[in-house]
Amino acid sequence: MHGTESRFAREASVPVEAQRALIRRFAVANLAEQGYPAGEIARLLGVARERVQRDLRRRFHEETRARFVREWAASALLVARLQRRDANHRRRARERGNHVERVRLAEIVVRDEATCYLCGDVIVPGELHFDHVVPIARGGAHAAENLRATHARCNQSKGSR
Repeated sequence: MHGTESRFAREASVPVEAQRALIRRFAVANLAEQGYPAGEIARLLGVARERVQRDLRRRFHEETRARFVREWAASALLVARLQRRDANHRRRARERGNHVERVRLAEIVVRDEATCYLCGDVIVPGELHFDHVVPIARGGAHAAENLRATHARCNQSKGSR
């Protein structure tokens, strides 16, 4: 009985507009899986085509993030490369007298949801780099709070800024 009451209380606290958006996203995903094009989905649901396309892009990004995290965790070669990169970052930070912590790069990827913090796009395993928000060259720590997942191209274009 207590569990039922809390469920109804939770449902009542969710705004109606948020409930509608959730139902719409579910319907869009369901129709897309059945092979309907975006224009047809928009017509069937009575919403703008742009909204359907935005929902489909959101779903694609969520699926890509989840797939990336699974692939990343399974890739021993990538893990070994990232461990070497982490060791190099620790060495550079120690040489400059900066604060150094042992960092689990896999946790950074999960925390950042495999999304580049510079451009906001999903990162695939081959493009993964880590950016020190405050660069080691400028006294930044090698610690989880100072690291963000990025694309290689975004991180290299940022440089030591």
